[in-house]
Amino acid sequence: MYAEAESNFGFALAMLGKTDEALVHYRRAVAMKPIGRTHYLIGSLLLAQGKRAEAIAEYKQSIELEPELPPALNDLAWILATAPEAGLRDGSEAVKVAERACQASLSPNPQFIGTLAAAYAEAGRFPEAISAAERAKDLAAKQGRDDLAQRNEELLQFYRGGKPYHEPGKTNAEPPINANPR
Repeated sequence: MYAEAESNFGFALAMLGKTDEALVHYRRAVAMKPIGRTHYLIGSLLLAQGKRAEAIAEYKQSIELEPELPPALNDLAWILATAPEAGLRDGSEAVKVAERACQASLSPNPQFIGTLAAAYAEAGRFPEAISAAERAKDLAAKQGRDDLAQRNEELLQFYRGGKPYHEPGKTNAEPPINANPR
């Protein structure tokens, strides 16, 4: 009970933009009781701070505790496919994780399908990347999510050119559009 309360308080602080304080409460929560969703939330804050390696560790812990948690699967796959640091990328693993995210999702999710496209591209599977990105674009458009449809159209240019997409720079102040599954 107390672990969940700490996690909820951390979430409230994160929503107020108090990320450092939120992390303290999230870490207290998981010290009391390992909670997959809380590890996911820690990972999301770390990703927003550009701490990809630490975010990967938290997402993996989240998935270990809740193997079919779609947002954690999706965000882990996105980093494994698109991190600017070559040492963090693993196309084969990204495909496996992204496929699990799509399967675990209750309904087709254009963000998850877009992540799968990026994973296919990182693995050198460009025809599949193009097909998935087109599906993600079309589904996003049908859902009225024009920003996501446009983003997938931009990513298609990489895949059609036989190139994977990698996030720019060494840090990332904001999670990529495909990485935030909500």
